[in-house]
Amino acid sequence: IHALNRDLPFDRFTVEQLAGDLLPNATVEQKTATGFHRNTLTNKEGGVDQEEFRVAACVDRVTTTAKAWLGLTVGCCQCHDHKYDPLSAKDYYSLYAFFNSAAEPTLPIGKAPPELERQIAAMEARIAYLRMGGDDEAVKKALAELKKLEAKGPSTLVMRELPKPRDTYVQVRGDFLRNGDKVTPGF
Repeated sequence: IHALNRDLPFDRFTVEQLAGDLLPNATVEQKTATGFHRNTLTNKEGGVDQEEFRVAACVDRVTTTAKAWLGLTVGCCQCHDHKYDPLSAKDYYSLYAFFNSAAEPTLPIGKAPPELERQIAAMEARIAYLRMGGDDEAVKKALAELKKLEAKGPSTLVMRELPKPRDTYVQVRGDFLRNGDKVTPGF
């Protein structure tokens, strides 16, 4: 909505939605735009194969990007080549490779409630005191507590490029456990 209100050109809107985190000196708003692709199914239940759900999220991102920005359905080429379809499975997984190397962090936004701000400030003061005393183990524990406190503040889901890209392969018949040819990001 904010992009529409600012009359943001479509090409700029596209860049921010798909790769706002990669822009030089990206603003919080540009990073937040990548959250568009975090609207996928998730499952954090015990015993769930997290890799299966990460792959399903990548598949959803490819499908959404293809439909919204390319005007294409790409479901068939996820599993196989089709003689009447101009896109191959290799093309599909080359697009998939862009999303395969994404981390899914949260981004702090706005100010925390006053009570939480006080707790954070108190913990920061405690850490400074502990550092003066040279107790590295206590500092480490306090930093972990601070991280937990900060996580309670307002945040949003975003995407961010991993420092080292994941290897991406064509998934034989769409099965994430069966690797075919290695591919690189492209389309």
